[in-house]
Amino acid sequence: MSYEVREDVIDQIWRDLGQQIARPRVAEVAHEVAADLDDAKVPAYVPLFVRRLACERLSREVLQQQSAGAAPEAQAGHAR
Repeated sequence: MSYEVREDVIDQIWRDLGQQIARPRVAEVAHEVAADLDDAKVPAYVPLFVRRLACERLSREVLQQQSAGAAPEAQAGHAR
């Protein structure tokens, strides 16, 4: 059974992440997570899991972006 990710779920994930990730990327990850849950035994829980798992995956991306942005400053501090 294929779950179609609703726009309101994508919007909620985007807001949960403080709009720090481009909305198209949020939609992409939400659809990937939904595809991973195609064999879910209780389809009623799929939207909940999509939101939770997409937020977790995208939160890691936000942290990576933030640490990548901080890396040059940290390196400059070590060069002194």
